[in-house]
Amino acid sequence: MKDWQKSFIRPLYGTVAFQPFALLWCWLTGMAYWTMMGPLTIYSMLCFIPIYHYYDRFLGLQMEPQP
Repeated sequence: MKDWQKSFIRPLYGTVAFQPFALLWCWLTGMAYWTMMGPLTIYSMLCFIPIYHYYDRFLGLQMEPQP
């Protein structure tokens, strides 16, 4: 799998997996999901795509065996 594909799928999967907890939090606290939690979750997912990508590239460079 290409680096950018993996970097895009990982935060997307995390966002989908997080939604039940976000919805439960909104239900317990009475917070409106679509006005507060939903946009924050989507914004966070979009911010994490380049962060994961460059982290994986940096970590890959650090973990290569040295001759």
